[in-house]
Amino acid sequence: MSCSTWGPAAAGGLALAVALGACTTTDHAQMEEAQLAREGRQLAETYCASCHDIDEGTSPHPDAPSFARAANRYPPDMLGEAFAEGIQVGHPDMPVFEMDVPNIERLTAYLRTLRDEDG
Repeated sequence: MSCSTWGPAAAGGLALAVALGACTTTDHAQMEEAQLAREGRQLAETYCASCHDIDEGTSPHPDAPSFARAANRYPPDMLGEAFAEGIQVGHPDMPVFEMDVPNIERLTAYLRTLRDEDG
C-alpha cells in the first residue's frame, strides 16, 4: 500500500475515531449531569421540601418559592454561590444553610433541570 493510498484512509479513520470519542465524552457528561440532578433532587426532598415545593407546585410555606420558580428567577449557579457562602436566601425565616461543594453541584444540577427552555 502506498503512502498516497494509506493517507486518506488513515485520515478518515482518525476523523471517525475523534467523532466517536466526542460522542462518548458528551454522553458521559450528560449521564454525570443527570446523576448529579437526581442526587440534587434527593437533597431537596430531604432538606427543603418541608417549606418549598421542589418542583413547580405550591410550596407548603407561603413565603417559600417553588424550586422551579427560584430556578427561573435566579441562575442556578448564583443560588449555588449563595449556598456556598451560607447566606440566607429565599423567604425571611429560611434557615441559613452551608453546603459543601459536591452537594452544591448536585443541587444546582437539579435546579438547572427546572429552568424553562428560554429561562
